[in-house]
Amino acid sequence: MLGAYLALIDNEPDKKLLEALYIAFKNVMYNTAYSITHDVHLSEDAVMDSFFALARNMDKMKDMTMSQSRNYLIMAVRNRAVDICRKRSHTVYDEDVIDEIPDSGSTVIDAENKQLQEKVFGIIKDLDCTYSDVVMMKYYYGFKTSEIASSLGITQDNVTKRLSRAKTMIRRKMAEEGAV
Repeated sequence: MLGAYLALIDNEPDKKLLEALYIAFKNVMYNTAYSITHDVHLSEDAVMDSFFALARNMDKMKDMTMSQSRNYLIMAVRNRAVDICRKRSHTVYDEDVIDEIPDSGSTVIDAENKQLQEKVFGIIKDLDCTYSDVVMMKYYYGFKTSEIASSLGITQDNVTKRLSRAKTMIRRKMAEEGAV
């Protein structure tokens, strides 16, 4: 597959950079995508689409360190995997979140819970990526605070602060919309 990505690039330094990024990060990208899609083929598609997009935009990667490149690629594949899931089911929810909904036996309550989940997810999507990324990584994908800090290149205290601010923003927006 690497050959297909390299065919999109004209100059040798960019080809070497893409090859190095592919070798270094293809597995972590696949694992990230799989944690979202829970499907081998969809995960491979997300990684493939991310590398094709990268090959078309190599100028963005030239000034990045390997750590910054890793963070960028993880976010790119995460976003692509979420997009793929959305297109397949129109809603993307973690199975654990769905399992936590109490079995009420009432379709009315079930529908209200689903509407609430959709509303919260929509609010999270509308947050600035500074906040939505940490919320999604923590509560949707199940990353630990230390893993989030490492992948985003920030401190654990910063992750905690962003989560706190995001929760406040979500609560405020829910109150404005009368959902709380």
